[in-house]
Amino acid sequence: MNAAAPVPSLPAARPLRVMVSAGEISGDMYAAAILREMRRLRPDRRIEAFGLGGDRLRDEGAELFEHASRTGVIGFWEVLKRARFFARLLRAMKGALAARRPDLLLTGRTISDRLETLEGHAITYDEDVALE
Repeated sequence: MNAAAPVPSLPAARPLRVMVSAGEISGDMYAAAILREMRRLRPDRRIEAFGLGGDRLRDEGAELFEHASRTGVIGFWEVLKRARFFARLLRAMKGALAARRPDLLLTGRTISDRLETLEGHAITYDEDVALE
């Protein structure tokens, strides 16, 4: 039987900072469910969530830099036409990482795939993960 590794704790007065990158509806749904479950498991811990997401994340109290409805594009030309938008969004997300120093980075398979420098800080969720 393997014992679980101890989880480092934060000072009680400081919120757990969670940065989220959920650039489509399914990612928004899963990330919101994860935040809700985190709050259920630790009602004594304040959680400060921020990043890219949709209505469900906003309903969970996340501060959104951009709404996920603006990030959905299909095809090479559509992405190319919006290259400035995505470059600005990526800069904003990287800036938030540096300025707000989240304790946890929760990412889906969207723009966050480009944040390669974040190894060791991300939990990537996928639609194959069951959230019960």
